Amino acid sequence: MNATFRGVFVHRYRDKLPEIRAVCIEELGMWLKTDPEDFLNDGCLKYLGWTLHDKQSPVRLQCVRALQGLYQEKEFIGRLELFTSRFKERILSMVLDKEPDVALQVVNLLLLIQQSSEGGLEEDECGHIYPLVFASHRGLACAAGNFLYHRMKCMFDDQKQESLKSDNAAFIQMIIAFYTQCEFHEHGAYLVDSLWDVAGSELRDWETMTAYLLVETGMLDEEEGALIELMVCAIQRASQATPPVGRSQGKKILSIKDKKIQEQDRGRITAHFIPLLPQLLTKHLDQLLSQICGIVEKHTAATVLEACAHLASSLCSERYTFSSRAHTTFSQLLDTLTDCFNSYLNELLQGSADEDDVYSAAIALKRIGALSCERSVRNEPVLQTLVHLPSDSLRSEMAAFLLDYVFTDSDDEDLSGDVDEETKITQLQRKRKQLAGYCKLVIYGVLDLSAATDVFKKYDKYFKDYGDIIRETISKTKLISPVLSAKTVCLSLQQLFSEMLTEERSKQDLCEIRDLAKRLAMSFGIDLHRARKPLVALHMDGIRFAFRASQGDEELPNAPFLEVLSMFSFKLLPKDRAQLISFLKSECPEPALCWSPVRLYQRSLEARTVSKPRDHERGDQSEAVTAQNSPVPKRKRTIANDSAMNSSSFHSSLPTPVLTSTVLKEPSKALISEESHEASSLTEPQSEEDFSSTSQMRVAKANKRRLPKIRKRAAEHSDLNSHLTLLSLIDDIEEEEPNIEDYESDSDHLFPHR
Repeated sequence: MNATFRGVFVHRYRDKLPEIRAVCIEELGMWLKTDPEDFLNDGCLKYLGWTLHDKQSPVRLQCVRALQGLYQEKEFIGRLELFTSRFKERILSMVLDKEPDVALQVVNLLLLIQQSSEGGLEEDECGHIYPLVFASHRGLACAAGNFLYHRMKCMFDDQKQESLKSDNAAFIQMIIAFYTQCEFHEHGAYLVDSLWDVAGSELRDWETMTAYLLVETGMLDEEEGALIELMVCAIQRASQATPPVGRSQGKKILSIKDKKIQEQDRGRITAHFIPLLPQLLTKHLDQLLSQICGIVEKHTAATVLEACAHLASSLCSERYTFSSRAHTTFSQLLDTLTDCFNSYLNELLQGSADEDDVYSAAIALKRIGALSCERSVRNEPVLQTLVHLPSDSLRSEMAAFLLDYVFTDSDDEDLSGDVDEETKITQLQRKRKQLAGYCKLVIYGVLDLSAATDVFKKYDKYFKDYGDIIRETISKTKLISPVLSAKTVCLSLQQLFSEMLTEERSKQDLCEIRDLAKRLAMSFGIDLHRARKPLVALHMDGIRFAFRASQGDEELPNAPFLEVLSMFSFKLLPKDRAQLISFLKSECPEPALCWSPVRLYQRSLEARTVSKPRDHERGDQSEAVTAQNSPVPKRKRTIANDSAMNSSSFHSSLPTPVLTSTVLKEPSKALISEESHEASSLTEPQSEEDFSSTSQMRVAKANKRRLPKIRKRAAEHSDLNSHLTLLSLIDDIEEEEPNIEDYESDSDHLFPHR
């Protein structure tokens, strides 16, 4: 062995490869333990001391492990005294090794040195290890916590004869002293987690902790604060059974044993703290209230302010005897914030406030808004002083601002000079923010709902730039009042119609109003039962407006408005159509019943209630339930697509589809209906406004080409049944959510112009 040691080890422990050096040190540690008489001397131990300075962490790790094996043997301690005195400083410095695994083993080695040697480590030497309980590496932190726990245990074992306190009480006092004296006051969760594996029973002794808080023991406020923080961290660690943020490596799956311990801890926490919490709050209420007020006055984050407001609402609950004290404190806080905001209000209204004043006022208002969201402070009289409704002149100016600076054509702006795309986008974003701000004033009740007419009137014209904002505003106004929202929609159309009459515009402007009405009608959705009352109110307001005579004039200039109102008729239910027909006859003078707008509007109401042979006059989406045994009607636009679907390629490539509809349609009746419909379409006259003469010639040619196909269907009866079923299913889908173009073709066919 001596020859091997001197011939191989002495040369190879400095080998170029770190793996060989690590193997040499590992074997040396085994030789030192198995043959201490020959190798456990200063001549061999020096190689371990020198290797502590190796540049490679695996070599240092093997050296530390070899030393751990030596210090575990009590009979070797005497022979290691010289080595300990010479290399203790190097070992202490290695607790900050760049490799956490090496530092972890070094802390364990120092614990062995502390427990085995008589002198152990001095207090200043232990100070190198204590800060590691706050390390982010959980293994290293737990090793440091183990060292700290055994150090404290030795201290209160020495003091046990002089004091009658229990071990847990002494440990709690020592951990409080350690936490208050160290420089890491904001890391209580890390300290608790470091000690959890070795001092879990002491940290779960909540009875002793609460006894310190409830009984006057002469503890300072700083010590009580440290105890409360450590107690809360211990409760979180026990109830969650997970390390704090920064120490957890992924999501840990608890074992059955850990889950059982977690449930037991939760039960003990609940049973112990529920009866004691009111007592603890009463004793420390003033400190708690002052801290909450301080947090509100310092922080601006919405989540922090909301949490403080929720806590304030809980403390002001009448269930607690101290609710009046809490209510008084938070009322004073609201008074302070209100005075702060009012001090900047005059300058804000006059426009003389600088950026700092605007920021301070906005922050004060943000804090007031967070506190006022809770019921306990919502009805405070001081909040009523903050309500400032705009005057009539200010409302007019805001509406004029929209027309002058928001609803402007980009083409007009381009005439002033060359504007690049980036500038256009920036200007559009600014306008969108301004429009959104105005809409919020309407939604939150600062402006009347009628003020939204200035926005609704531009829905169709500026749909590309502001369509999403206006659509969301319409939906929000329905949440406020569906009926008032519908009346506001009607009012916006009435204002546009009145402007058209006043300025004597062309009939093209009436078409633009009709297009706007179509788009607004789509905002009522597909649930017709839900939109029933708003739609009826809209129609009744529109009928009254149409037959309102101007002063000194017996004519009815608003009668053409019924053409605009007819755009909403397809959304009505049958029973409401009949009611509106009666209301129309009661409001309309008898000579005016034959006028074209009146007849057009009346036909729009009767179109879906009276059964007619023409397909486009059958049924409504709301009547789909009653039409169990009849095929779904088709629009003229659908008929145009029908010829394309009946082409030879489509006819031969698609198999018979599986019936997915709940309506079972009879093939023979559907065939007769289809043939009669297409035959009638050959001789049906088209209006001049719908189609030009050229389009009529194309329709006639298309109808001639369609005749052989009609005859061919009689021979191919089985294939036709599958196609009719497919077409009916497609029509069912189209009837569920019709688009704007469908309504345009529908309305143009149902309501011909004068």
